[in-house]
Amino acid sequence: MFILPLRLVLLEGLAIPEKAEALCNTLEDALVLENHTLFGESDHAGLWAKFKTAIENSGDVAVLVEAILDSLKTGVRAEFALNLLELDDPKKLQPPFYILDGLKWLSGQLTERQEDLGLIVTKVAPAAEEQPEA
Repeated sequence: MFILPLRLVLLEGLAIPEKAEALCNTLEDALVLENHTLFGESDHAGLWAKFKTAIENSGDVAVLVEAILDSLKTGVRAEFALNLLELDDPKKLQPPFYILDGLKWLSGQLTERQEDLGLIVTKVAPAAEEQPEA
């Protein structure tokens, strides 16, 4: 099991210091903490509903993280995954920072490889100087 530090934004309604940190154990808890507003607004059933209740009833980050982990013990993750696929506006769902960082790294690696193969050019050659007409 990996424990990943998660940078949090200020969660509305929770007593969280400006620089709070939560340790995430799963993709699900990282998603919930990164997208607390989205999970708090939606009316899905199952794990999603448990996460919404946890957000509404938690007074601080530690309580919220514990409630999310308790929900994961009895919830059906497949149903939760289907709820994610059924979002009306999937662009509202923000990936956890560690996934976003990994995607940025991968993009950089791919760009580097494409440059090495000559498939793309990232440096623009200076324009040729114009010669005055005689």
